[in-house]
Amino acid sequence: MSTELHRYFDYQRGKEMLDRKQLWLSHIQCYNDPFEMLPATKHFDLLSKSIEEAQRELGQMRKTSEGQALLEKFEPPKVTNIWKKVGLIAAKGVLDPLLSILLAGIYTYDNYNFPDSKTEEWKRLLMYVQKYLPLLMQVKGCCFSTTPDSVLMWTHYADWNNGLVVTFNTAKEFWKEEHFQPITYTNERIQLPDENTDENKYVWDILTRKSTDWKYEKEWRLISFSMRNQNYLNIDPRVVTAIYLGLNVTNAQQKNILKIQKAKYPHAKVFRMKRNNSNYKLEYEQI
Repeated sequence: MSTELHRYFDYQRGKEMLDRKQLWLSHIQCYNDPFEMLPATKHFDLLSKSIEEAQRELGQMRKTSEGQALLEKFEPPKVTNIWKKVGLIAAKGVLDPLLSILLAGIYTYDNYNFPDSKTEEWKRLLMYVQKYLPLLMQVKGCCFSTTPDSVLMWTHYADWNNGLVVTFNTAKEFWKEEHFQPITYTNERIQLPDENTDENKYVWDILTRKSTDWKYEKEWRLISFSMRNQNYLNIDPRVVTAIYLGLNVTNAQQKNILKIQKAKYPHAKVFRMKRNNSNYKLEYEQI
């Protein structure tokens, strides 16, 4: 792995990150990939419901005798600490809303009728929802790329070349509780777990697997298991090694970024993107 990775920003968010020295980490399931954290199953609709929708539907279930009877069939599952052997933390206090996803999905998807509980797929789906999903929902992350000059990335993630790219040093000394992992691009969906599944490997696989359609991103993820109640990660200013300004960044915006760079990141180089004169490539030159 390279010791440097690049994060694309729109101008305002990039400026705020640099000014505050804080990196925003969000829940993985909030990313723009519709298949994020969803293994292959014919009960896909059941898994893909949002927590908010599930909670609303669960509230409706409690208002009916049929719904109450359905809820009484379930006992909250115990938290399985699959992180103990790798020194990470277990999720706590999130089982009820996550179990609600399952119950609300059954409520709307099967009209109070459970899928055949004897089928192997249903057993594996329950294992995923009860054992893995509560832990996965605690994970937060941030996306990076191995390149600062992707035409598509500048368009999709840096506000049509109006934003900026910030380069980060990924040396472990700066990231004590975070983990950088590359994305694996494949057309094969991850399967539901079973009793023989390597728990640790499965979690990392589902957090870092995407379709080959996303391959242009050349993505690495910063993954954190320890930011359950917060989203901003304070960064050491030394991790920022370069800043790239988009083609359409104004002179006034450039002055603002240079002011922040000189005050807080004097060691970081600043570049301006430009078009290649003979082919469809972006280049950059130091300011």
